Amino acid sequence: MPTSLPPAAYYDHPQHGTYRSADELLADDRLSETQKQMAIEAWLSQLERGISEEADPAALEAAVKSLKGAADRLASGRH
Repeated sequence: MPTSLPPAAYYDHPQHGTYRSADELLADDRLSETQKQMAIEAWLSQLERGISEEADPAALEAAVKSLKGAADRLASGRH
């Protein structure tokens, strides 16, 4: 089940638009596994920077957890 993220936690891919969940990114057949991994890494970096700036970081921390789970599923071929 996709995790719903607040708009501050969305990821804007330069070519493929906005992703609202890690599951949405993993399901996008336009991206290769390498591109998905790179997008997850960029998204995690964006979120980790934002956590220190966010008044209520809990939602961003949940997004980080979701993305790390997605990275694990991608690495194990279970996406």
